[in-house]
Amino acid sequence: MAEIRNYTMNFGPQHPAAHGVLRLVLELDGEVVQRADAHIGMLHRATEKLAENKTYVQSLPYMDRMDYFSVMANEHAYCLAIERLLGVQVPERAQYIRVMFDEITRILSHLLFLASHGLDIGAMTMFLYCFREREDLMDCYEAVSGARLHAAYYRPGGVYRDLPDAMPQYQPTSFRTAKETAQLNAPRQGGLLDFIEDFTRRFPGYVDDYETLLTDYGFIGHPFRKDFPLIGNVEMRYDPVKGRVVYEPVSIEPRTLVPKVIRDDARYAPDLKDQGNA
Repeated sequence: MAEIRNYTMNFGPQHPAAHGVLRLVLELDGEVVQRADAHIGMLHRATEKLAENKTYVQSLPYMDRMDYFSVMANEHAYCLAIERLLGVQVPERAQYIRVMFDEITRILSHLLFLASHGLDIGAMTMFLYCFREREDLMDCYEAVSGARLHAAYYRPGGVYRDLPDAMPQYQPTSFRTAKETAQLNAPRQGGLLDFIEDFTRRFPGYVDDYETLLTDYGFIGHPFRKDFPLIGNVEMRYDPVKGRVVYEPVSIEPRTLVPKVIRDDARYAPDLKDQGNA
């Protein structure tokens, strides 16, 4: 009798978010996947080779293109590496600006996940809603860098320029009346920070809409941002005594992440005694 055995093959690196960020090593029994070993962060872009004959600033735009849905987060990691090598001290204002745009980038990534996953399972309205909010956040990108996607805004030692005092305004067109234009421009009457503040007031209501559209059940994940500060050596928190957000040095210690039950539901956790009596 012929010997039957599983075989192993590479699946990827493929394109779940950007080109070449995930590789799966699959163990197959015929067409059935018995085991999947995921290798995240596979970036076959020759970025290191391209950077060999460029300055630090010339290499920075390549970081945007490695995963172009986490643009400024990629730039931040690159700048932090250079600053640590050179012993550069980043001004506090630049640190605040970086963390703020890291958060904007994080929300952009989550919105893209929710939109594309919703579309994949047939919820097209989800896609339209999420991209509506992404447009507002990409306006923030454009306001500081001039680009909506490949920002190239961070720099070793800080950022390209300070925050703008005014936001760009929509203009009436043949497809948009003056009244509609005025409604779009209402949150844009101040500076960038005013626009972001207005977005933070509106966004929680949008999240409630997403939950209503998709499911009555949500998920509570591990608070990674609490355990692992965004820029490595400082934690940003609100100090009720000082009445403002402050930076404080922290020590990062390895932690064991323990999965926790997020919901007790008899439909998903049937009584074992009942199974034994069946």
